[in-house]
Amino acid sequence: MNPRRLVASGALLALAQLISALCGFTRTVFIARELTLVDYGTAAAIATTVIAVEMSTALAVDKMLLQDADGGSDEFLKNAHTLMAIRGGFIAILVYFSAGFFADIYGLENVKWAFQMIAFSPLIKGFANLDYVAQQKNNEQLAAAATQLVPELLATLVILPLLIIFMDMRAMLYALLLLAIFNVLISHFTARRPFRLGLSAALLIRMFNFSWPLMFGGFLMFWILQGDKVIVGSFYGMEQLGLYTIVFTCLMLPCMIVHRIANALALPILGASYYA
Repeated sequence: MNPRRLVASGALLALAQLISALCGFTRTVFIARELTLVDYGTAAAIATTVIAVEMSTALAVDKMLLQDADGGSDEFLKNAHTLMAIRGGFIAILVYFSAGFFADIYGLENVKWAFQMIAFSPLIKGFANLDYVAQQKNNEQLAAAATQLVPELLATLVILPLLIIFMDMRAMLYALLLLAIFNVLISHFTARRPFRLGLSAALLIRMFNFSWPLMFGGFLMFWILQGDKVIVGSFYGMEQLGLYTIVFTCLMLPCMIVHRIANALALPILGASYYA
């Protein structure tokens, strides 16, 4: 692989990730200033619920697209879309019908409806076009950068109107749902190939065999990275969870940027070496 092209791609991704992180930080500042810590903590508890289920069922199809020798093929991409759509529907059903249980954990029985509403986020994201990931196999990072950056910019633009309209935790809830919608729309806009579904039992089994160890790892990673929020929210209340989440988000941003860039750049190289 051309070192200059790798450096240029890394710089593009780094810039997109940096601006995206700044957008996320800006939203955090606006929300933290306009909402009470209780409202912010409530929204954080709802978001953590979806993160818990998503990380525990992380199929890592994007990683397989980058690593596998056939990851860029039309058939592989169609089956990846099918698997992600099924996963999104499964998570949505699980979160929706478990809303009462999750609300009880945090003592938020009065906002059970919000836990049900956030279930639509993984359902929406399940229909993203993953062609931008396939493009990364050839070290073409423009679509991936746009898919990462543009939704964050749009979500940042709408957060102030949402705060003015709702002035409570609903602003953050609707911002999360809009972010999911923007992600899906931009993934289709930047795709070179249309979103299509495929059903190959052999490929789906192959993907699952690749993914299940990572699903177990995702479950462990949730408790490492997010489990403390569950403990804080359950034992100390929403005000303390709100304060804790603000500080935690600011501290984790640099790590997440480096992690995403490293994955996007390194996995295609490692995959090519493995299958060579």
